[in-house]
Amino acid sequence: PLLPFFNRIVAFSLLLFKLNFQMSRKSTLDSSLTSLKALISAGDLEGVKAILEGDDGRKAASTALNTSDWYPIHEACDIGELDIAVELVQYGADVNEQDDLWQTPLMLAMSRGYAEVAKALIGLGADCEAVDSDGWSIPCHAASGGDIRALRLLVEHNVSFARSTETNYGKNMLQLPISGASNSAEVLRFLVANGVNIHHRD
Repeated sequence: PLLPFFNRIVAFSLLLFKLNFQMSRKSTLDSSLTSLKALISAGDLEGVKAILEGDDGRKAASTALNTSDWYPIHEACDIGELDIAVELVQYGADVNEQDDLWQTPLMLAMSRGYAEVAKALIGLGADCEAVDSDGWSIPCHAASGGDIRALRLLVEHNVSFARSTETNYGKNMLQLPISGASNSAEVLRFLVANGVNIHHRD
């Protein structure tokens, strides 16, 4: 009669050990994610590498930083940290990861005017045909960023501006807010020259 009781004790002990181990791993991962976010924000490439080379490195690279599905690669591309973004991809980050607004790292790089980051992302396989939850295409984000180099990059990769004329709300790309008033006229001329319909109405 003692054997079944002993077996139950052993099984219960193993279950507790497993739960404690899982909680410990989660705590370690949470700590890694907090550190990773801070290091990315500070532009600390060596610090980021140290996290990625640790036991939870690959997991941290592909785990959301918050409940908005904002991943480490979003954080890097949002502030133009090219080398960190590339490093994250090498450790398993998805170059086409979407946040809760369906924004990809490429969209963030384009809308912030980080042409070099955008070029690297495309080289790593970023989808140039992606659309966010508001219907903004990659060309829409590039136009909004106001960086003519980013727009030329899309032309080099045969991205159609004619098919990206409208957002879901019917706004023409020419009606989008463009960062950097100094080059807005050049951006508008570029969009028209590459197929955006100047006569479209919302």
